[in-house]
Amino acid sequence: MIDVEYKTDDPERREIVDRYLAMDDRGRFIEKVSEIASDYEITWKQVLSVVRSSSTIRSTVHWCEVCGSRKEFNSRKDIRENRAMDTYLCSKDCRDKKKKREEECSKADQGSIYGVSEAPKEQLLRKRVGQVTEALSGVTEKLSTISSELQGIKSYLKREHGAGGKIEEAR
Repeated sequence: MIDVEYKTDDPERREIVDRYLAMDDRGRFIEKVSEIASDYEITWKQVLSVVRSSSTIRSTVHWCEVCGSRKEFNSRKDIRENRAMDTYLCSKDCRDKKKKREEECSKADQGSIYGVSEAPKEQLLRKRVGQVTEALSGVTEKLSTISSELQGIKSYLKREHGAGGKIEEAR
């Protein structure tokens, strides 16, 4: 869901960023900010300051629907609050461009049966499909790797516990 671009080579600052952003497979943050702060003998505000000054955090699934730039996050709260965001406009300039485009389409389509121009909608939908496809490609690779690992574990267990025994899957 996120990519990190480091602005520093300092290993300690990078470690703070990594720990701050570390998530489990359900997208929950692994460590409390207070624990990270305690380990480095700084405040939680200083942890956030280090993260903001040492990295740029970008979404892998949220793209500006006008210019295509990726959403940048400032904090864990920002990440949590924007997980379900469907559309995104990165700046006032992009909001203005979208509004202008909608007004132009509205004027052009006043005599149309459908009332909305299909060209901008189709272009936006094609762009969104590409973005979703790109985001899912990473998931597909991870699922393939996990599936292979599970097959290996099952094979090992069958060898160790006999081919006749059924292996129960944990849920």
